[in-house]
Amino acid sequence: MRMAWLTCLFLAIGLSTGTPAGAQIKLGVAGPMTGPNAVFGEQMRKGAEAAAKAINAKGGIAGQRVEIVIADDVSDPRQGVAAANKLASQGVRLVVGHFNSGVTIPASEIYAERGMLMISPSATNPKVTERGLWNVFRVTGRDDRQGSVWADYAARNFKGKRVAILHDKTTYGQGLANSARDAFAQAGFKPVLEAGVDVGEKDYSAIVDRLGKARTDLLLWGGLYTEAALILRQLRERGLKTVLFSGDGLIGSDFPAIGGDAVIGTLMTFPPPPGQNPAAADIIRAAPDLAEGYGLYTYAAVQVFQQAAAQARTLDPRRMAEAMHGGQPFRTVLGDIAFDAKGDRTTPDLIVYRWQKGTDGTITYQPAEPQAPIVAVSDTPPDNAGGAIETAQDTSKPAPAVDTAPVATTIPVAKTVPVAKSAPVVDTTGPAPRRVALVIGNSAYRSVSQLPNTLRDADLIGQALRQTGVDDVTVVHDLDRAGMIAALRAFARKADQSDWAVIYYAGHGIEVDNKNYLIPLDAVLESDRDVPDEAVPLERVMSTLDGARKLKLVVLDACRNNPFIAQMRRSVASRSIDRGLSRVEPAGATLVVYSAKEGTTAADGDQANSPFALSLAKRLVEPGVEINKIFRFVRQDVLDITGNRQEPYVYGSLPPADFFFVAPQ
Repeated sequence: MRMAWLTCLFLAIGLSTGTPAGAQIKLGVAGPMTGPNAVFGEQMRKGAEAAAKAINAKGGIAGQRVEIVIADDVSDPRQGVAAANKLASQGVRLVVGHFNSGVTIPASEIYAERGMLMISPSATNPKVTERGLWNVFRVTGRDDRQGSVWADYAARNFKGKRVAILHDKTTYGQGLANSARDAFAQAGFKPVLEAGVDVGEKDYSAIVDRLGKARTDLLLWGGLYTEAALILRQLRERGLKTVLFSGDGLIGSDFPAIGGDAVIGTLMTFPPPPGQNPAAADIIRAAPDLAEGYGLYTYAAVQVFQQAAAQARTLDPRRMAEAMHGGQPFRTVLGDIAFDAKGDRTTPDLIVYRWQKGTDGTITYQPAEPQAPIVAVSDTPPDNAGGAIETAQDTSKPAPAVDTAPVATTIPVAKTVPVAKSAPVVDTTGPAPRRVALVIGNSAYRSVSQLPNTLRDADLIGQALRQTGVDDVTVVHDLDRAGMIAALRAFARKADQSDWAVIYYAGHGIEVDNKNYLIPLDAVLESDRDVPDEAVPLERVMSTLDGARKLKLVVLDACRNNPFIAQMRRSVASRSIDRGLSRVEPAGATLVVYSAKEGTTAADGDQANSPFALSLAKRLVEPGVEINKIFRFVRQDVLDITGNRQEPYVYGSLPPADFFFVAPQ
């Protein structure tokens, strides 16, 4: 699909309808926006927003602008049902989601009852499309297809080798393992070991011992990247050279960030590189992040919805589904996609990749075998691309009430924080810089009480940064130490390609002997000697930003009164363990901002957000306020709110040039 053809199609739809200009089509994007799989939810959000921006720039669909409505399912089936009901109650009729098969299956039933059409960019379990639902489609492949591709590759490259099968006990993982077992049996392989492991564990020594004793050459893994990376690290620590073979759950830069060199040689299946498709070239150049993971798959799903509306000449979900089941190809950034009667793709969609280290030291995945280039699609639109589109009437029956926790469909900005109109982020040192941000909120600590506001604070700051136009904002919640290190390593690669790099952290911090640490969820800290082993040094956080060319900013709302101190034993009586954090002296165009001055503690406040987060979110989005002045305003705001009990403080300095989050208007 060439972009010139898209322009014609959008205009044909928009000019042939009587829909009032300014009306909106609500498009739901449902996935793990927080939690352990938030990196995938972020890919989905970016893909949907990029597609909506392109559509809206050409007049929308039927003259209606596409409005993205986010639903966070936290990769949890119960939350997925809540998200589905929430989207339905907001009038959403079209949904891209969910990410996990185990969440997609129950959510899709809600969508079917409420007359809503859905496309998953990633759910691969065969059951997703095997239940006879009218409304379920996916632009990715199926696990049974992945298993057969694995077996075919292994028959050619691992003949006579010893194979084991391992999964993470999830719907996705077990489905992938079962598919692999059946396909490998047909190919003449007999597993030497089959087992399941628990998600979230850190010590896999027991299963590593069993794999070693079985002399496993090839490990077929049904699961996601975190556990796979940890298992590989522990295999390599034992001197075992077992090759891991898995599916799309390994996709993304966090896999090597956690596993390091241990992941080199790993095999996985995923669709052909989207960058080979001429239709995707312009999009990837404009937004390189979309090339990773499921960004372009979500983009393609939005394109399918747009073209299905054109083919059906209506926005009614059932009639759009009939058009999608018709077998005609839809032209997308992934190439031509057509669906069968079940909602599965009919076009080839999987190849084998190998993770390898490049000459620059970066570990990434490349096709394991030579690939033919993707042929550019025709510029000729479908015969029924034009014509008027009817406005769908909501004839769906209400779904039964489900007693679940509420799920936000957009990241809320506190009513007390006015949000400025978005404007480009600029500084005065030349062309508009590239800016990236990592936002971490830790709340559910395992050995001390939960922090009430930190997740909301992280979401609030993430939303404010996006409002200012920061190019890439990643928000993650509740990270253990491995998760924090993985997030920092992944973000360091983004910082290396940026002009501005920003890290915001809300959670517990601690100072021991004038060294500062951020505390992950799994820290116990029975003694002061445990801190270097279980916490993350502030120096490590600051070094993440070293590659940024113009500005490095670390903002720490980590000075809350620390319950770890009361339970810690001191190994040396004279060792300093102080309230709050200690002073830092950053160098080289770096600012480090504390929510409370060294040696003091910060307040959570009596609102939904901390006083510091409320003020920072408000000041970030104000046009024409230089960054140093932003933090002077924040300091005064917090002093006023707390009656001078809490004083934010800035350490470090910047070059003489002015830096603005939002340009002067």
